[in-house]
Amino acid sequence: MRPDLLLLDLDGLIRHWKDTGARQGERLAGLPHGALEAAYTLPEYKLAQLGVLTDQQWADAVREHLISQHGPAARTALPPWRADRGEIDQHMLALVRAARRHLPVAILSNTTSALPADLRLHGISGAFDAVFTSAELGVAKPAPAAYRAVAAAMNIQPGRMFFTDDEMIHVHGARHAGLPAEQFTSPAQFHATLIRLGLPLSSPARNAA
Repeated sequence: MRPDLLLLDLDGLIRHWKDTGARQGERLAGLPHGALEAAYTLPEYKLAQLGVLTDQQWADAVREHLISQHGPAARTALPPWRADRGEIDQHMLALVRAARRHLPVAILSNTTSALPADLRLHGISGAFDAVFTSAELGVAKPAPAAYRAVAAAMNIQPGRMFFTDDEMIHVHGARHAGLPAEQFTSPAQFHATLIRLGLPLSSPARNAA
């Protein structure tokens, strides 16, 4: 049965991170390779994902952490890291646009308050019918409340929304909230899923990745 809403994760599906900015910043500041990975282990990161802190407050905490660990020169790593906002998969974006000709498409992402600006930067603010972030909702996947909050905001029953995410734990959370859901593995698999859901799209190429 065709759903009334297609609900997608963003990172790992449509936006991908190669961390080129982080590596550039580390080289510029003379930091060890991977030093900026600490940004995602700080408690401020989780707080920013839940909207307790802003994205900038998290970045400020990262700067202070790097300085405390590596000295004042470490602050020069921040601008390249912050300037890198990931890369958009144009194949997936085309599939989203094709799907939107038949049903609404929304995003549910565990991310900070930076996402609206990121979407504008990439020129895809209008590519989705709605965008929900954990920072805005105050709850993150895989908590069932996150998916139910989207259902309430869109005025659609959870069972009428189809969800996909590259992390299986988030798929399990969606299913617990009553959504049909499956793990994303590739654009070709996603394309085939759209056809299986009843969207009148052309069949994916045999060798699509």
